Amino acid sequence: ESLGVRSVKLRHHNGPLHTIPYGQLGAVTNLSRDFSTIKFNLRLEPGTDIELVRKTAKQIGLAMQQEIPEVASEVILPLKMQGIAEVADNAVVFRFKFTARPLKPSWIQREYLKRIYRVFAEKGINFASGALTLQTVPARAGLSGPAAQVIEEALSPRESAGVAPLRAPAASGAA
Repeated sequence: ESLGVRSVKLRHHNGPLHTIPYGQLGAVTNLSRDFSTIKFNLRLEPGTDIELVRKTAKQIGLAMQQEIPEVASEVILPLKMQGIAEVADNAVVFRFKFTARPLKPSWIQREYLKRIYRVFAEKGINFASGALTLQTVPARAGLSGPAAQVIEEALSPRESAGVAPLRAPAASGAA
């Protein structure tokens, strides 16, 4: 960020200012100066409308600055979607960010997350589930030969395959 007579100042991409004095091995990190940029990920269902998520995040960021004075006084750059961070088996991971004054960024993030949770549900944007979804394909008409016979045997009751139904064993007379 700057070169001085006595030190170099470097700005971390999240906002902290690192002051490195010349001639010393130590370094100082100032986490409470100017701003903090907070980045976080949310896992949403595959097939989620990317543009809807982007517009909704932007609306949430602007609305909270207008509606909540405490948020407006702390936020420098409102919530926005940065893009897709990852495509996983059961989720699309979206990255969001905002810039706030350095004293309460975690409080701002919690407020954003509460609003995101409510507004996403209202707009039909679903969070990803850890559940595995299994889809089956119906049998194709016109199968013949050994394949059709195997499928028929697998789907029909045990009796149609010539196997006697299972019965519970008879109770013994010992009591």
